[in-house]
Amino acid sequence: MKHRTKTWAIVCGATVALALLAAGSQAQPAAGKTPSADIKITKADEKIVIKQADVNALKQSMEAYWQFRIKNNYTKAFDFEDPDTKTKYKIDLEEYLSSKSRVEYHSTKLQQINFMRPDYVQVTMLVKYTFEWTEKMTDEKDLLEKWVKRKDGKWYRLFTTNMNQQMLEG
Repeated sequence: MKHRTKTWAIVCGATVALALLAAGSQAQPAAGKTPSADIKITKADEKIVIKQADVNALKQSMEAYWQFRIKNNYTKAFDFEDPDTKTKYKIDLEEYLSSKSRVEYHSTKLQQINFMRPDYVQVTMLVKYTFEWTEKMTDEKDLLEKWVKRKDGKWYRLFTTNMNQQMLEG
């Protein structure tokens, strides 16, 4: 278990670093802060019905999750990671904590929510972070995340595993 955990931690740490570096080379940094009222809400299919209660619950879950990450409280952030994914891939809290990279998050700003289905969204956020590779670097980039609403009615973040492959949402 220890060898698997260490390997997983190294892969995940490198994955976050590569994802942030790739985002830096592909994405333009968003200019300024976006007021909450300016969050763009879209849907993949015009037939999708979006409930305001779902939008509000999603925003609350995302805000709580990211505040825990900013405060470096990954134990609490783990509660917002998708339980189906944790069960399927047998990821417990100890393994999750060992996978955290050397990225320090400072702030986030939700910019867009794209409803792919009523229970599955892709969100774009502006994330300010400091990363240490060969030296410390602070930057602000757009980040794409996926969230899913499960049968308990709560929204959970779909987290990534090896080589930044998004877990499949079930």
